[in-house]
Amino acid sequence: MPVLQDERQHHSSETFSGSSCPSPPSPPLSPPALLVSSAAAEECARKTSNHSARLQDLSEVSMNPENVQAEEEEDGGQPQCAPEAGPYQAAGSLGKQRRAVSSLKFSGSGELLAAASADTTISIWDPKKRLLVRELKGGHTQGVSDVAWARDSQYLASASDDKTVRIWDTETGQELGRFIGHTGYVFCVTFNAQGSLLASGSADESVHLWDLRAGSCLRTLAAHAEPVTGVDFNEEGTCLVSGSYDGLVRLWNVGMGHCLKTLFAEGAPAVSHVRYAPNGRSVLVSTLDSTVRLWKVASPSAVTKTYQGHQNLRLCTFACYCAPDGAAASGQGHKNGPQYVSSGSEDGKVYVWDVQSQALVQTLGGHQDAVLSLAAHPTDGVLASGGTTADRSIRLWRPRCNGAD
Repeated sequence: MPVLQDERQHHSSETFSGSSCPSPPSPPLSPPALLVSSAAAEECARKTSNHSARLQDLSEVSMNPENVQAEEEEDGGQPQCAPEAGPYQAAGSLGKQRRAVSSLKFSGSGELLAAASADTTISIWDPKKRLLVRELKGGHTQGVSDVAWARDSQYLASASDDKTVRIWDTETGQELGRFIGHTGYVFCVTFNAQGSLLASGSADESVHLWDLRAGSCLRTLAAHAEPVTGVDFNEEGTCLVSGSYDGLVRLWNVGMGHCLKTLFAEGAPAVSHVRYAPNGRSVLVSTLDSTVRLWKVASPSAVTKTYQGHQNLRLCTFACYCAPDGAAASGQGHKNGPQYVSSGSEDGKVYVWDVQSQALVQTLGGHQDAVLSLAAHPTDGVLASGGTTADRSIRLWRPRCNGAD
């Protein structure tokens, strides 16, 4: 991970007239071709200095892989919830990974869970049965930093330290193609809801927008002054949010490639993760000052709520919205939207806050080292968390029924 500068250049917040996102584009071409032209993609590359991979910053522990079945809790590693009743309870774990679990993502239906690993592979799990369905390997040559599902869950994108983005058929396990063009480690990747565009952020400080139908780079955004650690589309696919170690969060018009707005917190702490709220009016931002912030996109003062108590000073940990009452974490089917915000922490716990009151309502312990990755099931409220190489576990947390075990 890049060494963060002790002193950062002060940036003024940029607001533009009509900073709200444009109308949704016309329906995308379907299905995407997924035939990637490396030559076309390379035209989008720009020369930048390489940065150290964030996966290399994780503790290196020599361990042998365990079997791929869901495992029983080991002595001394029994997950424990906070003494007071909270919205979640432990629901077991999946088999030990070989290396750090750098990213976790549920498919759109929630039937599958993809786990990216620093060992160059991607594991596809059935979280309900707690069984390994498929392992995607033989593609990436260095650690996988992030994964993203296409809307129909048939395709998965992966971002890697080998500077490529790869597209996989999750039913066959075959690599369908790759996007080449970044000149640094690729940290993050996301599909738009329509499944026609893919965005990737890299240590080369740029964001690339890839056209899946054409198999080429649609646009390169000279987005930041340090590595890009997070990208996410709004639901309509018209706006993109990016976050970076430079401490800035930027909102982009996807169609034009224009920066609509720049947000930053006092002191411009490095940004480790960004996520659009389901309604598209707010952005959830994790920063390396042990804070998760909820920013209203159209608010002049930007920051509306902060969530603290966890430890996040060194590693890129994920934060997410969650709704343990069974409503979709995406906000679908829940009139008030997500009820909680959750985040991984370097102390080996998952922290859960009330969205509105900002109160810490629960901590979930069980990991033996920092919690890097976190994902919320889209419909049943389950959380999945993944640890570093010193931990290697994927743990599941299910909602309590009416507050009872």
